[in-house]
Parts: sequence; structure tokens; C-alpha cells
Amino acid sequence: MGTILSRRDEQKKIVSQCKLGAVELTQSYRRRARLTSFRPPFSPPDYVCYINTFAAGIDLRMHKISVVVPTTLHRLGLLQRALEAVAKQERAADYVVVTCDATDKEASAARAASHWPSFAGELHIVTNQQLPGLSANLNSAFKYIAAFCPDVTIVSLLDDDDFWSENYLASVEEQFDSGAEFVAAPFAYLGKDHRQEPPNILEPDQFLVGNPGISNSTMSIGFALLQKIGGWTAGLRSCTDRDACLRLCKATAKYAVANDATVYIDRGHGSPRLTDRGGAAKFDGLEFFYEKWRHAMAPDIYESSRSRALRLFDYDPGVATPPIKKNARQPKDHLVIATITTCPELLNRLLVSLDTHAAPIFRVTVLVLRNNAHAEWDDPPTRDIELRYYTAPTSGAVLKIAEARDCLQEKVREYLFKRRKKPPVWFLDDDFIVSEAAVGKIAQAMSDPDLKADAILGTYIGDSPNAALSGLLFELQDLKANLQWLQDLPSQEPLPDRSKENTTWMQEHPKTYYYALSLNSKPEHVAWLEPAHDGETVQEAHDRVIKGLPSLARGNSIFRKLRTFGDPVKLDVGAESLHRGVSDVSARGTDLRI
Repeated sequence: MGTILSRRDEQKKIVSQCKLGAVELTQSYRRRARLTSFRPPFSPPDYVCYINTFAAGIDLRMHKISVVVPTTLHRLGLLQRALEAVAKQERAADYVVVTCDATDKEASAARAASHWPSFAGELHIVTNQQLPGLSANLNSAFKYIAAFCPDVTIVSLLDDDDFWSENYLASVEEQFDSGAEFVAAPFAYLGKDHRQEPPNILEPDQFLVGNPGISNSTMSIGFALLQKIGGWTAGLRSCTDRDACLRLCKATAKYAVANDATVYIDRGHGSPRLTDRGGAAKFDGLEFFYEKWRHAMAPDIYESSRSRALRLFDYDPGVATPPIKKNARQPKDHLVIATITTCPELLNRLLVSLDTHAAPIFRVTVLVLRNNAHAEWDDPPTRDIELRYYTAPTSGAVLKIAEARDCLQEKVREYLFKRRKKPPVWFLDDDFIVSEAAVGKIAQAMSDPDLKADAILGTYIGDSPNAALSGLLFELQDLKANLQWLQDLPSQEPLPDRSKENTTWMQEHPKTYYYALSLNSKPEHVAWLEPAHDGETVQEAHDRVIKGLPSLARGNSIFRKLRTFGDPVKLDVGAESLHRGVSDVSARGTDLRI
């Protein structure tokens, strides 16, 4: 931390000489005026009147102003622009506090400060000694200025990629002089002519739904009030402005708008911003925000807020749930689902199955990589799961499958990195649906202290993952045999159940029963048609086969769907091996138990 003192100290020395009388004051001014920027436009006889007025302006001013600029020092050009706007203020700041959240903070700040403009007030450089992030960075500054800022100090915030009109601080101070404790200012996006006005009154529901037009750079708060609400919420990576405004509402802050001022917000500089759609900071901030504030939202307010989060930020917090009370059952275990999709219909089918079978047991978060920029993505048909949607790093691109997997895995790593308790991640293809039995086995694995597994490799049932033609050869031979069999049965009698017969021989050939290794292959056995439901007649089964024939060419199966051969309830621990792999697996130097 460092402090640079300004020329104002010399000015204060001059005005303190007022007690010496007019003659001595004039001599003092003549002797010291060259040390300051203080140049009264009067003839010498008027020095006394002017300097006494100047003294009153300094000593009797109602408020000090402290400008706090949080930065990571990654955008030095934008930070320079912000600080130059502060230096040009018509009402100079008494303190300019640059609070740095960066690695090698002291050295980086010292190098950057050599290019910063001169300020009429004091410049202080603060380094964040707490957790990384905007909230902790600001709290470090608030803690620092408490040593010298009185309670009546106005604390004005300015993000390092924004800047103010030259009358900003003067307009803000005018509102504080009239009794305000919290002042917001209008803003304009850089390059746009239209100014957006903050609300005239503060209502909590405005901030529970979204942001009605108040961001960090438009906020000025009395230091006493800022300390009363506890500063910024530690750990909150984004949505800090909404959270602060809600707590200011609870504190019944006296609010006003500095209508003559303008904040210029730069969304086009290309560097990462906390509000970026699909960014980790935005997702994490929204998750934290809803955990903290959803209990305060009426049902209609929550649905409006949820809809806005999905529309603007590709985030769905899931259905509103009441907070867990003391002595109530423990919160659900957290389960993360990761998937890549190109088809909205397939994705929605997977999400519905997770909502139906997994959400009652787990707190479910689904990380979705949308690998199709041209698809129309509807609102998800779910209520009880949290969703985070990601897109390809290059706008409009469709990634190859290997690239898409790398991208998704990086998003998963990013999601898990800062979490103290790492939840398990279940990777699923978007054309899957999950069953109650599968979810039950996952729950069993997570709750079994003796399992000691790092990863679970599960089986799946239904259509084969192989190319469509690989299974078609066997399916066509089954088709011929089954049509002959059905023809010999009474059409209105129930279809005989031959599932045990099928399972017996399929279990003897578990890796090959569902597809042909070559075009010369012949099936070991016929796979007999099994009833779709109890009481299905022979005629109904025949009609079902005929209706399903077109789907065979797409890889769907009528006779040889994948099935499991173990206990559908029990979780079996397999040998330490991988299918078509090796028995000893190492992950980053540690043994991986499968």
C-alpha cells in the first residue's frame, strides 16, 4: 500500500495563516503562492476576503469525497482513461483510492502508477489481501479508508473500464448536501446517444427481478451507511450491484438521483467483463445471488427473475425452494451433469428425465455446451434443475466432436475449481434419458463409504451406439424370423414373453449380440420380439414391428436393444480395468479407482 500526498496540503498551510491578520496573510500568500495552484484573480487588497472565502470552502465543506476504483491491472489503458476522468472532475475528489486485485500486486501497481495523472486530492494505492474477486477487493479498500475517512465521506465507485462526465462528483455532492445517503446517476453505453435513467425510488422487487439501471460505477454511498450494510458481500463474483441495492433498501437509505451527471459504460472493449453472457463469473454470481435472495421473492417475482436470467445470461436457477430450517432434513447432495448438444429436442428430452428422476434426490446442475449456433433454443421444460448454457468460443462456430469435448471439459474444470466441496460430474450424451434405477445407483455410489471409487463407468440400455448399418444386418434377419413366428400365432392372443430366452443367450455374447462385426456375420440366435406391455396381443405386436421398420435405417433397434445383465438395483464393483483398455489407470499422478 502507498499514499501520494497532493498540493492541497500546501493550500491548507496557507489558509491556516488567517489568524495572523490581513497583512501577515498577504505576505504569507506572496511567499508561498508559487508552491500551489492557488491563484486568486484579485488585486492584492482583496487577498484577505478571497482567502477567507477559500478557507471556508475547505474547512467548512460538509463532505469529503473518496473515489474507489477497483482494478485487476489487466486493462491499464482503460484504467488510465478512468483515472483521467477522475482527475478532470470539476469538484475534485479528496481521496482517490485504486484498489488492486492482481498477482504481484505491489510491483504491478507501482509500475502502472508512474503513468497516472495528477490529482488535486490524495492518491492511495491499496492491494487486496483477502480472497480474489471484486467484492473482496472493494472491501479491502473500505477497510483501508476507515482509518482516515469520517462517516460523512461520500464513497463513489468507478469500475476501471468506465468513466464519468466532468460534473459527476459535483452533481453527486449536491444531492448529498440536500440530505441523500445513496445517490445513483444516469448512464450511457459508449457510442450510444441515449442516456438511461436510474429509478426515481428504490423498490426491492426491482432488484430481485433484475437491475433497473444502477451499477457499481453509478453508485455513491455515504461511508457511514456503507459500513452499516457491511460493505460488499464476500464471495459474490457478479450481481454485486443488485445485492448492494437490496441491502440498501433494507437499511431504508435516503436515495436521490444526480440527474445532471453521466456515467459512460464501455461494453465494447473486448476484455472479459463480469457481466459477460456465459462467463463463469456471471454464472457463479447468479448462483450465489439466488441462494441468498430467492427466499425474499414472491412466486411471480421469482418467475420473472428466472425468465430474465435465462433470456439474458443463459442461466436457469431452477424452481424456487424454501430455505432449509434448523433441525430439518439435510440438504440434497449436489450432482453435476455435463452434456454436448446440437439438437434442442434431444436436449429437452434429457432434461425432462433429469427433472423427473434426478431432481427429487439431488440438487442437479446441468452444464450444457450448445454446439449449434443456428438452432432455435426454447425455454427448458424443467423446474427443479439449475442450468448453465455455454456456446462455442468462436461465435457461430460448430465444433468438431473432439474440440467440443475439450471445451466442455474445460467448462467443467472451471466450474469445479473454486468449489470447496467438489460434486461428482456425470457426463451424458444428449440423446440419452436417465432412469430411476440409474439415478438410484449414482446415489448409492455417492453414499457408500466403502466404495472408494474415483470414477464410475456405467452401462446403458436401448439403441446401440454403433453405426446404423452395423446393427441393421442382424435386425433384418430377426425381422424375417419374427414375422414367420407371428404369422403362426392367433392374432388376438397375448404375445408370448420370450425375454428370458433372449437374455440367456445374449448374456453369453454380451459384446456382439447387438451388432454385426462384418457383412458376412450371422447372428448366433434369433432375438425374439418381447411384449411392449402386459397383455399386448400378437396383432398389436405385429403392427408395432411394421410401424418401426423405417427407424431401423436410423440405427434404432426393434429386437436387439441393449440391456443390463446384473441386478438392476445393486451397484456392482467391477474389476480394476477399462473396456478395451488397461488395468492400471493414472490421473495426474494419482491412482484412479474405477
